[in-house]
Amino acid sequence: MLGAAGIAQAATSCPCGCRTQNGTDWVYRDGADLKQNGQIFKWASVNVMDLGQLIDRPGYAQTTVTPYEAWDALKAVSVMGGRVARIYEFSIYNSVNPTGDISTFHWQGPGKYNEALFQSLDSTIATANFLKVKLIIGLIDWWWWRGGCADFVQSVWNTIPAKQGWTAKSMDFYTDADAIAEFKNFLKWIVNRKNTVSGLRYGDDPAILAWELGNEAAGWNQITPPAWTKGIARYIKTVAGDPNHLILDGTIGGEYGLQNTDGSWPNPSISKWQYMLQQGVLSDACVDIFNNHYYSSQGPTDYANRALRDVAIVRSAGKPFIVGEYGFADKQSYDNLNSAATNNGVTATMIWNMNFHSRDGGWYVHSEGNGYLSYHFPGFATSNSSPFDEIDVMSMLRNWSRWITGTSFQTLPVPDAPDLSITSSSPRNMKWRGSPGAQTYQLQRGLNASGPFTVVASGITDNVPSGSTIYNDYGATCGVTYYYRLQACSEGGCSIPSAIRGPIKC
Repeated sequence: MLGAAGIAQAATSCPCGCRTQNGTDWVYRDGADLKQNGQIFKWASVNVMDLGQLIDRPGYAQTTVTPYEAWDALKAVSVMGGRVARIYEFSIYNSVNPTGDISTFHWQGPGKYNEALFQSLDSTIATANFLKVKLIIGLIDWWWWRGGCADFVQSVWNTIPAKQGWTAKSMDFYTDADAIAEFKNFLKWIVNRKNTVSGLRYGDDPAILAWELGNEAAGWNQITPPAWTKGIARYIKTVAGDPNHLILDGTIGGEYGLQNTDGSWPNPSISKWQYMLQQGVLSDACVDIFNNHYYSSQGPTDYANRALRDVAIVRSAGKPFIVGEYGFADKQSYDNLNSAATNNGVTATMIWNMNFHSRDGGWYVHSEGNGYLSYHFPGFATSNSSPFDEIDVMSMLRNWSRWITGTSFQTLPVPDAPDLSITSSSPRNMKWRGSPGAQTYQLQRGLNASGPFTVVASGITDNVPSGSTIYNDYGATCGVTYYYRLQACSEGGCSIPSAIRGPIKC
């Protein structure tokens, strides 16, 4: 039994609550490093923004992710050696100025949460656990894309008679007492949710590497109030009941001058990093990881030197630093960044953004503008005039993941068998659900379900938008009944054949 001195020592050794879950699957912070089983834990991987909620399914708004799609995305991360995926923040409904149907948002108002979307997330987290891929899950977005800080405040105010009619601004999220109280309610509900697939409480699930306090919190030139950052981090780890997970601060633009909320510059000579040092945010025991995002629109494409400056400041405060997003530059800039990260203490780099196979066949595609699209693994050839370089970047990503973890390069494994069940009843309109890590497919045709089967085509690629025809079998004679099966192939070999699809005829 602890005496008074022992109780005091125990209390001070866990200022943010002592971890209640032990085991080999957990990632934890040890000073300026993350570790697993006593070994340094690093990664080079991808953002998969649609993994928490799809926005790129044609004909649909924000919708659920199926178990097949979660498997496809997370297996791709595993195959590339990525170890960790970062998914987008929870969508927030604005009851005053709605931007979509309320049924398409995670948070629908105070105390109202979308069970269908959270059950979809349950499946994704359970899949990540099975594949040993970790997730960074963001809690709220600064921006308005799927509803963010201003939308949250506006909906809270709409339930308070004295505040109805007020117009919320994003910074109100960090200062308004009613909004803060409601956000804490939401956080407590999240960490105590019981996963309907695995049965694990979110707060006890090692698949979740970190909670991110916000995506690009306060934008590029403002900053979250230090009291809010430290207070919410402490709340999650103590009152809400989750001392097990890491907290990632969502601040970006650390090297930029700090701007007032009205847009004025009180002291351009002080950077966000310097302010966070002065205010004790970087050294706060409850905030575990800090990050920055690198884009050509927000600074030079010399991402490597930007990362070196950032990591030096963050590690000097005794915390790990990750590059939470980077993109929209040439592949040499990416290569330089990952080389610098490997050798200079950066814990992780995460390129923006990868999409995955669709339940309707083909791939989800997201345009970022200026010739850039979401990546697809292991990548497809792009035109010589495109800055996108998908196949090269995805190949390099496999190298980067090995560099930063110190593991040997591996060829792509034999893929899972594809799913031909969604193809139409005509050989002229063939679709299938692809396999993660597959580079090509081989289609086989027979006159009977028992075979024999002959190869119709090899080297087929499925790089088409969701729901599109992947292959037309013009060699099939109309009026004749056929049976088909399909293999997924990579440099490691071809899968076992899919389940047979047939009889079909044109």
